[in-house]
Amino acid sequence: RKEPGVLSERRRHDCGGNHQPPTHFVGIGGAGMSAIARVLKAAGCYVQGSDRSESRVTEMLREEGIPVYIGHDARSLGADVERVVYTRAVPEDNPEIEAARRQKLPVIERAEMLGQLYSLFGRRASVTGSHGKTSTSAMLAVIMIRCGADPTALIGGHSPDLDGNARLGLSPLIVAEACEAYGSFLHLRSSLALVTNVDEEHLDHYKTFEGVKDGFTAFLNLVDEDGVIVACLDDPHLMELRPRCKRRWVTYGSHPEADYRVIEQCKTPEGRAYTLRGPGWQTPVSIPIPGKHFASNSAGAIAAAVELGCDPSEAAKALASFRGVSRRLELKGRINGVTVVDDYAHHPSEIKETVEALKEHYGGRLTVVFQPHLYSRTAEHLEGFARTLAPADRVVLTDVFAAREPLSSGVQTDALYDLMKDAGHTGLIYIRDLPDVAPRLAAEVRPGDVVVTVGAGDVYRAGEDLLRELGANPEEAA
Repeated sequence: RKEPGVLSERRRHDCGGNHQPPTHFVGIGGAGMSAIARVLKAAGCYVQGSDRSESRVTEMLREEGIPVYIGHDARSLGADVERVVYTRAVPEDNPEIEAARRQKLPVIERAEMLGQLYSLFGRRASVTGSHGKTSTSAMLAVIMIRCGADPTALIGGHSPDLDGNARLGLSPLIVAEACEAYGSFLHLRSSLALVTNVDEEHLDHYKTFEGVKDGFTAFLNLVDEDGVIVACLDDPHLMELRPRCKRRWVTYGSHPEADYRVIEQCKTPEGRAYTLRGPGWQTPVSIPIPGKHFASNSAGAIAAAVELGCDPSEAAKALASFRGVSRRLELKGRINGVTVVDDYAHHPSEIKETVEALKEHYGGRLTVVFQPHLYSRTAEHLEGFARTLAPADRVVLTDVFAAREPLSSGVQTDALYDLMKDAGHTGLIYIRDLPDVAPRLAAEVRPGDVVVTVGAGDVYRAGEDLLRELGANPEEAA
């Protein structure tokens, strides 16, 4: 934006004038797609979309006045659609995309659309990293709101503090999650880039770990010349990129040389507490979510907020009541002494952090219900999954959530089961069909147990079903 309020003033240009022909979103139920659609709707644009199945997100969009069609049909476009936005999860032969191209309509990939939205803002804070970017972007958005910055925000998950995954602000600041998958973040020119880590992920696109590093390097070199990179000094792979990015860097983490240093970290009944020491100041921080990784990510969010002009102590206070993000160490409920948690972890590094956080915070017997995501990812990280699941007392494996892939792309869960069984894990169970998990666990759990559902698919349903089997309503149990 050139000045506050410019987005609404530009509505005639960006949304088609008084007639407002709609922007059609193919796959509107996705986290990134729905966030953009909600911001455009809040700005006065007319949007509509389609998805392959009903979900909580499609219900929410309808409640906000956004038409959503279930199933993909060329007729859903209507006669006056201005442009079509799609997500990479949608195949090229989707009938709506094919119809749009026949009609010579602009067909725009989600990341490109986000890049166009970015161009309307004077200050653009992007949060990226192989792990932790959704929670960290939500924390940064919450801090900036409570510090009075009134940002527009687009987050890759549901945040209770934001009443969803997006908000439209009236300032020149946008805070957005910048996804590295398929090089999507290369459409974003940031004035501040907050980076949590760099790991061996999305190899189906990048091919090698060096390719991943090259992608992050290219993204960081798109930061404005007078911008800043806020980076976790504790991550050696991320710090390898520093000589390759000629921008101003500030660092955070537990490393003694970090510009924003985490010291005196400890567990609390609710989560984690620590002191954050910055240039000439220090402030206590307490977040009501367990895990050292959450503490680190919160330090990054505070560091970025300070770089954006927020007072350090006010930034820290903003996180004291942070309510997290759905599917990120989300407490689903407690009943009869059994605690049920859900987490989106789908990479060995993420599973390691989740298992360690839960064992430290809750104690007791830990059962991990793991649904691998993608055949290719299962094959790529087979040994890593086996290693990071091993500390759990019990591991329940279900079949791979295939998403867009054929089995020929990798391996099925039985390969992971065989590897862990051969390694001697004594608490291993293979239940192929997800609906069969809850009845089995309901008969075996005991007071003091913690059950966590883990994966990027629909494994959370097993935790909700378990709560029902035990007599709780998942909507009220937490």
